[in-house]
Amino acid sequence: MNVKSEANLDVLLAELSPRRRPGQYVFVAADETKPVADSAVLASVVEPEGLSLVMTRRDAERAGLPYDFVAGWITLEARSALDAVGLTAAVAVALSEAGISCNILAGYHHDHLLVPYERVEEAIDTLLKLSARHHSGFAARPTVRRASVEDAPVTCAGGWAECAPANKVGLFASEPAPVRAPGPGSLSSSSRDECGHTPPD
Repeated sequence: MNVKSEANLDVLLAELSPRRRPGQYVFVAADETKPVADSAVLASVVEPEGLSLVMTRRDAERAGLPYDFVAGWITLEARSALDAVGLTAAVAVALSEAGISCNILAGYHHDHLLVPYERVEEAIDTLLKLSARHHSGFAARPTVRRASVEDAPVTCAGGWAECAPANKVGLFASEPAPVRAPGPGSLSSSSRDECGHTPPD
C-alpha cells in the first residue's frame, strides 16, 4: 500500500517517532578479496575511492572487513517526503546540542540515523523531546501563572462586577479558575463568586 509522505516540517517533527533497530552496525569499505553476501548489505554508497557498505558488526567480522565505528540504528517512523525541507537540519541540531554524532541515511519511506552505539538511548530521548515540542497544534500553548483565591485579598464592592478577587482570578489563564469546596464564605461552583454573588444574565 502506498502511504502518502509528508513534507510539512512541523508535522514531521511532531510525528518523528524514533525507533531503535536492534543490533550493532558498522561502515566498511568493500574488498574484492573478501566477498560479502548481498543479504548482509543494509546500505551502500559508490564513492570515487570505492564501494562503502553498512552492515551488522557480526557480518563485517565474519567477512574479515575492518571497521572503526560501531553504531546503533534509529529509524524515524515519520514518513518524510524526499523533498521535505528542514528535517535533517532539525535532527542534526538537536543531536549536536547533546554532543551526539550522527550519520543519516535517507530511505524511500524513512530517514535512518546511525549514532554511537553507547548513546542510542540518549539520542532517542533527545529526539523525543524535540518531537514533544511540536505536539498540540505544533506550538506550545503558554501557561499563565495565576494566584489562588486563597492568596488574594478579598474586597467586596457589593456586586459581581465589582467583587474581587474571585471574578478576576483565572482571566486569560490556560486552565479554569479554581473552585473551592462549599463552605462558609467560599465558592460553591464556578458560577458563584467569593462573596456569594452570581453573574449577571
